[in-house]
Amino acid sequence: MPVAAPSGDVQEGVAPLTQEGQLTQLVQFMEDSYPEMWEAVAAGPGEGDDAAARTDRVERLWARLPDLLSHSSQLVLGAGLDHSMPGVAFTRTGPEPTPFAVPGTQVTGTVLTPSGAPTPRTGAVAVALHGGPGWFGDGASHDQLWLPLFAALAEQSGVTVVDLVHPLPVPPAAVARAVAAVGDRFPDAPGVGAVVFGSGMRALREVEVDWLVAFSPRVGDDGPLPPGTAGTPVFLSAADADTTGTPPDVASRVFHDAGAQVEERHYVSDHLVAPPAEWRRRVLDAARWMATRPSPGVHRGPLV
Repeated sequence: MPVAAPSGDVQEGVAPLTQEGQLTQLVQFMEDSYPEMWEAVAAGPGEGDDAAARTDRVERLWARLPDLLSHSSQLVLGAGLDHSMPGVAFTRTGPEPTPFAVPGTQVTGTVLTPSGAPTPRTGAVAVALHGGPGWFGDGASHDQLWLPLFAALAEQSGVTVVDLVHPLPVPPAAVARAVAAVGDRFPDAPGVGAVVFGSGMRALREVEVDWLVAFSPRVGDDGPLPPGTAGTPVFLSAADADTTGTPPDVASRVFHDAGAQVEERHYVSDHLVAPPAEWRRRVLDAARWMATRPSPGVHRGPLV
């Protein structure tokens, strides 16, 4: 009886990984291959002369995260897939960066003006506030991790995003002045929205915004909501496997209990580690929502 020749497909008969399986393998690979990233964060900021050097090292380690996610995904999930991160995939046409500074404060930033190519400019404006554990995130990691993320959101949404870089620990009053300065810079914009990641929520605790995009926000026991959250449109981008930030169900409940108008989406993601395809999906979903915000006459503050 003739024997069938092998197909040559080593994956034949092997069930493809689920999204959850992909995330599990990617997280395990990252933690095994780059343990120094997590060890450096767990060690904390240090004290005295050691603090600056330790912070600089952690900044440089986490600045590599987008590239490491792409490279690790090629090795773990397959080289034949698109593993480009949003900051690469979605910024080929723009946005145009312009320096931004707030007199009398240590808050600086970058105005990210969308090109209008993938999505027409909407005229809306938002501030963006980066995440981090409260003692790093405003240096090299900001430039390579947070700034490209916010640039991708600006370009894909058509919203002008002003990425703010503030001293750590965060000075809420200075951030409030910066947001007011953004409003003055763009007087024709229908209000000012905000995009935050993780602990970036804490920077808004003295700021009233017209709408909010919250990626894995730290809220509830982890941090206060902005004033006037009642009635505010909120897009909650929840990482269902988050082991660092506020649990997604808790974050959802906090916003709903505060009376926000919440639209939430859930993703197979850890706090920061996820397959690039899932990262791109998070950014595109948020950008589509941002493209509809706000309309003239938008609510500011509590609805009564």
